[in-house]
Amino acid sequence: MRIYQLVDPRQLAIELRKSTEIIKRYDEAIKSIEKIVNDVRLHGDDALFRYTYEFDGVDLRDKGLRVTREDIEEAYNRVTNRFISSVEACIERIEEVERSLLMKVKDRVDFDDGSYIVQTVKPIERVGCYIPRGSKGYPSTVMMTCVPAIVAGVKKISIVSPPLEDGSISPYALVTADILGIKEIFRVGGPQGIAALAFGTETIPKVDKIVGPGNLYVSIAKAIVSRYVSIDFFAGPSEALIFIEDVKNIRRVLYDVISQMEHGPASVVGVVTTSKDVVDKLIDGLPKLLDLYPMIRGSLENMFIMVGDLDKCIEFINEFAPEHLRIYSNNYEKMMNLIENAGVILAGEYSPIPFSDYCMGTNHVLPTLGWAKSVSGLSVLDFIKVVRIGVGSAESLDRYGRYALEIARAEEFNLHADTLEVFIDDREV
Repeated sequence: MRIYQLVDPRQLAIELRKSTEIIKRYDEAIKSIEKIVNDVRLHGDDALFRYTYEFDGVDLRDKGLRVTREDIEEAYNRVTNRFISSVEACIERIEEVERSLLMKVKDRVDFDDGSYIVQTVKPIERVGCYIPRGSKGYPSTVMMTCVPAIVAGVKKISIVSPPLEDGSISPYALVTADILGIKEIFRVGGPQGIAALAFGTETIPKVDKIVGPGNLYVSIAKAIVSRYVSIDFFAGPSEALIFIEDVKNIRRVLYDVISQMEHGPASVVGVVTTSKDVVDKLIDGLPKLLDLYPMIRGSLENMFIMVGDLDKCIEFINEFAPEHLRIYSNNYEKMMNLIENAGVILAGEYSPIPFSDYCMGTNHVLPTLGWAKSVSGLSVLDFIKVVRIGVGSAESLDRYGRYALEIARAEEFNLHADTLEVFIDDREV
């Protein structure tokens, strides 16, 4: 655990970003990932079988890449009714948030000259969702990637996910996908799974956009194929910054701090605080949790604590642009107005980060590596195209056409200008 005084917050955030393990390994991994991507592009299913055997230790040539209805029925036998009810409740909550956002995008602007602009939306036709494997799969990620796509109206959704040791997909992920009506599910992951979605193979259809979180290699593969297909953003490994101004319940705070460490040693976790007393409580409390949760040791060793006044804390947070920002402050409403860059902001006593990972209504597919400076977390907006329909009027052309004509002449687009002039002259006749 490293402790820093916030003397130059911006520079410190930049240096910390450079020092993360994922950044240091990025360049050396690119060439090997490019090789895999190109191999899948050229050799399709055969390359998928080879890499799945090499990386996952699973030979799928007999079982096949596509998940069957029989596989899904077997998955239902391995989950509880309580799990199914929980999934349905989470889906309902996520859907409500996404529908609300979608309705706000649709609009019509009427001008006083009789012209108007209709802002409508069209869904992307085919989307691929990457679902990490994990020990039990990630049914939550199935919901977070597929529900916004469904609300958007995407008709064709494919899921790829690395197989377990026996060649199956997590029953929790399969049941969740089936509840959502997803028909195309494939047992392949890693860079080869991303490449399959990007280019298509004999079994897996090509998609128009790829979304979903993954490890370094998956994220690099997404970046590589973005030359050929749209992607969401760099999503992973997990990041969390916890801003603490005051503490009412230190036990809650300690658990919130370590919760994202469960994703593994590549997770980035930091605390930003204005209070030396908070630092002392963290130093005292965090090591004690190692006995209960030994899996956090690697992340805890890499954890950092920043100490400074409020202005410096805000400057650091905005430069670091974390995936998750958790705020512990009595003045969190004021604080949130000062935050410019974060994948998601969670405030108040009852907003632990894991709640947002599942059923709060927020989405847990979020930008990492500072991408929160320029992109938002996954939402229905990632699955639509905003199409504007313009309907002019004689008055609008008469009033504004001359301005357009003048600018067209300045740019020496004379045919543009002549066309405008023809319409304006016809109006004047």
